[in-house]
Amino acid sequence: MKIDLDHKKFHIDGGWGIEPTGMKGTLFGNSLTIQGYAHDYKHVEKIADKISAKKNVSEKARKEMSEIDNKLDGFFVEDKLDLYELIKQKKKKTETFTLSSKGRMLTPHFFFVEKEMPRQLKIKYYFIADVITNILLPFSDNDPFNNKNEEFKKEILNHIDPRKTEWKHLLDLEIPMETLMVCDKSYYRDRWKSKEAARELASFATSKKMKVYAIITDRKSLLKIYNSQSTENKLIDENDHVFKYANEDLPNDKVYHGIMLY
Repeated sequence: MKIDLDHKKFHIDGGWGIEPTGMKGTLFGNSLTIQGYAHDYKHVEKIADKISAKKNVSEKARKEMSEIDNKLDGFFVEDKLDLYELIKQKKKKTETFTLSSKGRMLTPHFFFVEKEMPRQLKIKYYFIADVITNILLPFSDNDPFNNKNEEFKKEILNHIDPRKTEWKHLLDLEIPMETLMVCDKSYYRDRWKSKEAARELASFATSKKMKVYAIITDRKSLLKIYNSQSTENKLIDENDHVFKYANEDLPNDKVYHGIMLY
């Protein structure tokens, strides 16, 4: 496999994961499917408000509310759409999945722009740097996760290049609307309330299907790249228990870099 590695088209998304709700994590998937969950929540909320106000609510409406509520609990409380839970269930395809923040306040994401459209970017691939263990990324003028850090972007591309790394296929992401939505897990509740909440959302034009991969690369080189970006703290701590768990089945010279949608 060969992918386009032009660093000028490779963008860094500031990061996802900060939520006042405590539901740390990011949701990925088909735009219409995710919006459907948001509408479901609002519908349940309206019925619940009527019940709280002691207004007449039919048994049919109560039953409908209960069914949708269970669906939402499975999605956001029980983590039934967590990527690794889907893999454990041997799912071959999905329209949505979630990724845990693993304690991080922010998780940097990268995407490759194929075409700039009037209202949306069309992307070729999307990468989540799940390897990072630092829960507080550097917030300063020296923040490495910005689009002006060209050398850093080149190094990241080098460590997602399928000619130099291992791409392990996990499942297929189906996107019938050809719009990939990326948002905080609180989207379903907060998105429709204000324009402020809408900031916690990004959408990209894509193909109707993307494959989801875990990328494995050279351990020593990758750690050096990330940890040289900050003099304050290491971005990746090899002694972190989450890091150890993610890499326990890999050879000592290899490391799990992150998740690729391609």
